[in-house]
Amino acid sequence: ADLAGSLTLGAAATLLTGVIPQSLVSLRASHPRLQIRMHFGLAAALLKEVAHGEIDALACGEPPALPKGVRWTAFAHEPVMVIAPPGTRERTDEALLRKHPYIRYGGRFWISQIIETHLAARGIAPQQIMEVDFREAIALMVHHGLGVSIVPVGDPSLSRIYGLREVPLGRPPMTRRIGLAW
Repeated sequence: ADLAGSLTLGAAATLLTGVIPQSLVSLRASHPRLQIRMHFGLAAALLKEVAHGEIDALACGEPPALPKGVRWTAFAHEPVMVIAPPGTRERTDEALLRKHPYIRYGGRFWISQIIETHLAARGIAPQQIMEVDFREAIALMVHHGLGVSIVPVGDPSLSRIYGLREVPLGRPPMTRRIGLAW
């Protein structure tokens, strides 16, 4: 049956240019009588809103912990890649991170903490020159040769848009699980 009514959906800011637009188009096509209200922000804060019943559900990366009464189900994976300026010659993630300045992807995001743990386990300590919260801004900085970064690669790939090199992080390559908390 066609769903009708109101759905308040939260979305982590890191999903704005990837899975969210495509999902909303599909949801609206399947259920045109459903009124969708969106809230964007940091996943940790939005997850508390789900727990308190302030929003119905949250699209986000896998949380490190769930509040009591909240469930989370994965529905997609995003590759986590080292992005580098066009023309860089290093072939491995480690070589890129050791040679070039490092633009850290916002430390407030869960995936950033996972990336930092991964790098520490491999003994890689890149020379961090800045921390930026927006993938688009990072892609532009990398494009202009300011350094390399590690980001989850959504669709559309910012690397294709800005002509960046992508090298998978780790072996096997790291991915970020994306899901729905409710």
